[in-house]
Amino acid sequence: MKRIFSIIMLISLSISMMAQDHDKPTVCIDDFEYARRISSKWANMLRDNVAKGILETGRLDVVDVQNVDEPTDSEESFLQGLSQDNIGVLVKGNFNLLDCQSERKGGKFIYTVKVGYSLTLVDTSTGKVMVTHEFEGTSGRGDDESKCIAQAIELATLHRMKKFVEDNFKVEAYIKELDQVDRKGAKTVFVTMGSNDGIQKGQMFDVYQVLEVAGESGSRLVGTAKAKEVLGGNLSVCSITKGGDDIKNAFDRGQKLIVVTRAKKGLFGDI
Repeated sequence: MKRIFSIIMLISLSISMMAQDHDKPTVCIDDFEYARRISSKWANMLRDNVAKGILETGRLDVVDVQNVDEPTDSEESFLQGLSQDNIGVLVKGNFNLLDCQSERKGGKFIYTVKVGYSLTLVDTSTGKVMVTHEFEGTSGRGDDESKCIAQAIELATLHRMKKFVEDNFKVEAYIKELDQVDRKGAKTVFVTMGSNDGIQKGQMFDVYQVLEVAGESGSRLVGTAKAKEVLGGNLSVCSITKGGDDIKNAFDRGQKLIVVTRAKKGLFGDI
C-alpha cells in the first residue's frame, strides 16, 4: 500500500494513508537533495510544502517515495517499477539556496531570508527529464530567524505550485453543448471535464478549433473560457471570455472544439 500526501498534511504537514483516485494522474515526490549548509529540517519542510501545493490543485495524486515498494538496485529499474504501478512522473527537488541575512536594529537582529530551489519532472516510462523549473523567493523581515526561514519556504511555494501544475499537467476535453448564446456568440458552454480532473471554479481554458484541411489535421486557437460551475466528475459549465462568435460558428458547423487547461495570465490574472 503506497502512502499518499493526504488532506491531513494540508493542516499539519504530516503524511498519512489514503486511497488513490485512479481518474487522476499520479506523481511520486522523491527525497529532495539539498546544499550542505541547509539542514534536513528545512529540506523536509520545503518538500512538504511542494507536495501540499501540488495536492491542493486537485489535479494529481501525490505518492511519497518513502512508501513506494520498488526495486532500488538502479534508477532504471526504480522508474520502471513506478511506471508499472501507473505512477507516470517522478518529481525531483534540489534545495540549493537558503540565504539568511541579519542586521541589528533597535537592540535586536532583523532577518531577511532568500530561498531558491528547482523541481525536475522525470517521465517514468522513458527515464527522460521532461522539464526543470527554477524557483526563488524572499521572506518578509522579522526578528525570529527560524520563523523567517519557515515563512520564506512557504512564500517560495505558495501559489507557485498551482501554476507549476497548470503548465506541466494540462487537461484536455471538448465543448459538449452550447448553453447560453447572445448576439456576440457563445456566452456559456458545457465542457467534458469536472471534479475528476481537479477542475475548480475559476479555472481558465484555451479553446481550439480542430481543423481538417486536405487530409491534414490541425488546430487553431479561437477563444478562452473560464469555469463558472463544476457540475460533476466530468462536466462543467464555462463562461466564454473571448471568441464567443468564432466558437458558436464552429460548433454550429459541427466542428470539434477542444478546451485545454492553462494558468491565469499576468500579475493579476486574466482581466
